[in-house]
Amino acid sequence: MYRFFLITFALCLLLISAEAQDEHHTAIRLPANKSKVLQQLDNNTLRHVKFFEGQQEFTHFLQGDSILAAQAKLYSTGFKSDKTYWAKIKVENQADFDRDYILFLGYVSEAEVYVVYDDVNYQSHSSGFFVENHKLNPRQGQGQKVRITLQSQKVNTLLVKFKNSINYPPEPSFSLQDEASWQEGIAQTNLIQGIFQGLLWLILLYNLFLFFSLRDLTYLIFVAYIFTISAYFLNEYEFLEQYFLPNQPILSFHLGNLVYVASVFYLQFNRYILNIPQKYPTWDSILKVWLWLSIVSIILLFSLAPYDFQLYMQVRLTYHVAYALALFVFIFAVLWMNSTVANFFVFGNFAMVLGALLIIMGNLGVIPFSLYYLLGGIVAQLFIFMMALSYRYQVSIREARENQRKLIIQLEANQQLQTQVNRELEEKVRERTREIAQKNEEIETQNESLVYKTHELEKSQKKTQDSVRYAQRLQKAIMGDASEAIKHFRDGFVILLPKDVVSGDFYWSSKIGHLRILVASDCTGHGIPGALMTVLGNSILNDVVNEEGITSPDEILYELDKKVIQTIQKQTLGEHPKDGMDLIVIAFDEISYTMRYAGAKNPLYYVRDFEMHQIKGSNAPIGIQNKRIPKKFELHEFQAQEGDVFYLASDGFQDQFGGPKNQKYFTKRFRALLLRYSHLPMAEQKKKFLDEFYEWKEAQSQTDDVLLIGVQI
Repeated sequence: MYRFFLITFALCLLLISAEAQDEHHTAIRLPANKSKVLQQLDNNTLRHVKFFEGQQEFTHFLQGDSILAAQAKLYSTGFKSDKTYWAKIKVENQADFDRDYILFLGYVSEAEVYVVYDDVNYQSHSSGFFVENHKLNPRQGQGQKVRITLQSQKVNTLLVKFKNSINYPPEPSFSLQDEASWQEGIAQTNLIQGIFQGLLWLILLYNLFLFFSLRDLTYLIFVAYIFTISAYFLNEYEFLEQYFLPNQPILSFHLGNLVYVASVFYLQFNRYILNIPQKYPTWDSILKVWLWLSIVSIILLFSLAPYDFQLYMQVRLTYHVAYALALFVFIFAVLWMNSTVANFFVFGNFAMVLGALLIIMGNLGVIPFSLYYLLGGIVAQLFIFMMALSYRYQVSIREARENQRKLIIQLEANQQLQTQVNRELEEKVRERTREIAQKNEEIETQNESLVYKTHELEKSQKKTQDSVRYAQRLQKAIMGDASEAIKHFRDGFVILLPKDVVSGDFYWSSKIGHLRILVASDCTGHGIPGALMTVLGNSILNDVVNEEGITSPDEILYELDKKVIQTIQKQTLGEHPKDGMDLIVIAFDEISYTMRYAGAKNPLYYVRDFEMHQIKGSNAPIGIQNKRIPKKFELHEFQAQEGDVFYLASDGFQDQFGGPKNQKYFTKRFRALLLRYSHLPMAEQKKKFLDEFYEWKEAQSQTDDVLLIGVQI
């Protein structure tokens, strides 16, 4: 908006200068006091500036206005691109000493400024947005400008040679500012930008840390949005060109389009934080079209700028209008969502829009003009968006805990329902037996009653099965998808085959910093009792690792054992627990390549260079208490190598009956099976192990729950 007003002002200045071309060319008088007010060459002083076209050297214009009028053409019809123009300005310094001023030139790509003191002495300066930074004086600050020295008590002649090498006419807009006030403005700008950039990078680094911790893509997109905003303002205030790109003015010119790249990240961020792909798929299809149109427009803007700048300006204006209208519709649609996260989105955008409105009011003279209104609005928007991310994370934690609570209630209800059905079945069988013994004459009537009651029993059994299947879905929701358990490793697979509908075996994983933690557990029993233990183990592991931050495998086992015993004793009124679990815990450090393992009864297998290795676990299980023998969980730590394949398994595979002699599969045969297929890709290994299991079992019923996890580093 600021640039728009500046361009409009410059065009008005050119029109007035054409009307004043025949007036006497007198000098501008600068007061003797140290005025710090910007001296704009506006309508009242425009008669002091003469524009003309020509390729002459500046010395041709030193002989006076009569030679000037004879040799050059005075322009009143506007400027054209790729043509060279001159401007002549006379400025009288009434002070008793020479003073330094900053001469602002307007929108020009290349300019040469000559400060002529007499026929021999002069100063020469270069400026323009296509001039390398090391050739500029001064180098800092916005806009095209030069530092000039005006001699005291005399009229100084300024000759400005300028052109635009892009396909867009130059827009000269001359103004003078004494250097002291300009330096104060630069210092204030640097301070405000330092605070602004510091806040941006604090927010950026914090959210980058959250991305690596939570692996949520929303944080990475938010980081990209903040980074492009930071880079845009660093370029807009010419810090990039001054400190990082001193010899790349063309690149700095094109980096002004970073604001459009930020708009793409902004749109993508709002898709993710509002969860639009899952909750509103129809809206998401429209947003994807908007996103791709924005990307195509940005590519078009970057491509057009060097070749057809006028068309570039038209496309940019069209993009501004279309994006603003689409954003207005989008915000209205978000208001319709009526959710807390949506309210955060609206308030965040309101903060930024408020900053832009304050700038517009400043341009209109309602309030003092300052670009810092927009900077404050952006910082407020980012802080509000951070609050939205925090709120969304807290909601996800609450939902996970609520799912766990529902599963526990459902499993307990299923257990009670199954017990009640069994009692009713036993009572009905005893009743029917007594009736048959006592009343043989009523056999036909009893048969009819038996058919009816059997039908009722089948209905009850179906109700039980439906409840168990629902419990299965809840258990899967708590454990999560198998791919989530192994995603932190190079490759892997998970095989989980419950003996009944719900499983007594479960897997669990987490990533804490650079540690990848993986657990394979075999709870006592199977079916509903085993599933209840899996819920207990999953919940305690979340508390121990994710909440308390315990990451050493042996310490995890000690804490898990203690909490399982405490929980079971509360439910059994102090009795020693008879339920527990066999467990494998590994923790892999992805930086040092250190593998740490601790096991409760179950061993860890790994294959290196086609050689099988086994590390035995401790003899003590989790939960089951034996006061005569204290429990000890030993920590094993060793250096892993790239390509190592680790296997974590329950005893279900080894204990499966089958084969030609209807015997167990046994550990020796199981280890040989792992070694035989360890060189294959993990997906093929999974298929081979499943084929072997079903081929061995054949028509036999499944003995126990089966869990086998393989990961490669």
